[in-house]
Amino acid sequence: MTAESSLSAVGSMAPDTGLAAPVDPSVAIGSVALSRSHLGVRIADRRCLIELARAGELLQMPDRVLRVPLARPWLIGVFSLRGQLMSLIDLACYRGWGHSVAGKASRVLALAPSLRFNAAILIDEVYGLHDPGQTDPDWSAIDFQALVREPAFLMASRLSPSGWAQEQP
Repeated sequence: MTAESSLSAVGSMAPDTGLAAPVDPSVAIGSVALSRSHLGVRIADRRCLIELARAGELLQMPDRVLRVPLARPWLIGVFSLRGQLMSLIDLACYRGWGHSVAGKASRVLALAPSLRFNAAILIDEVYGLHDPGQTDPDWSAIDFQALVREPAFLMASRLSPSGWAQEQP
């Protein structure tokens, strides 16, 4: 196979540049489709799919996570990501699925900057890229865009929004 024929299998040449044009994600190379648009992860005991467009960086567990006083149990704490203060969320606890436990395979998945919400989710295990159309139906879809708009998610404090005197359960 020549270089030109292998390039045409991936994408065409961009006019006047000599560079490959962007690849159409629906194009298949051999038997592998490039339409994998979700990240497969395990959160507690659930297999979940997260849309890549709403996901940010996938990181090792931070060395230092500071607890936040009077926070809900699902707010693990805060950490610094290159000078940005990030909330670390136990999504399993928030959703009532139990608790995620930081272990050797654990990762932290930051929300995409386009969501304008400095938070990251504790992931128990990363499975890799998945096509939701070719995944078992028992996977749960996680919509970060909807999550950051939920009033309960925005209320990480155990205190009442009307004042510091009343504590909420």
